[in-house]
Amino acid sequence: MNDGVDNPGSETGEAAIIYEGLRALAPFGGLTEAELGEIAAKMRRHRFAPGDVIIRQGEPGEVFYLVTSGSVNVVRRVRAGGAEHHVTTLGPGTCFGERALIEDELRNASVVAAEEAEVYALAKTDFWKLLGQIPDFRGLIKRIDLKRK
Repeated sequence: MNDGVDNPGSETGEAAIIYEGLRALAPFGGLTEAELGEIAAKMRRHRFAPGDVIIRQGEPGEVFYLVTSGSVNVVRRVRAGGAEHHVTTLGPGTCFGERALIEDELRNASVVAAEEAEVYALAKTDFWKLLGQIPDFRGLIKRIDLKRK
């Protein structure tokens, strides 16, 4: 998948599905209905088959991802041309891709679907808008990022 996401505005049906999905995830439990609705309206659902590369190490970060079903493997190469090493497996309620957006740096790992997986994707511009508009979303992302350091 290309790391770009076009977010011109969500269709009502998809936004409702994403809203319900976000409501069911523990990390989003502290957000109000209006905040969840605002986030859901800017996200897009994507499905990946096992082995599909979602993000590739070394590429620019343009999208934040939230796993809603299935699982994904985070893998990293220590040096160019070297073997990939498994870092972790992420499942529903976990997210990835925030580091490259926050630090404005290249992706530090690749993420590959370990099994059939569904993710919600949020484009970089919308990610930054929401961080500025929703303090609890900013806090949630900060907690996630601190756990990874």
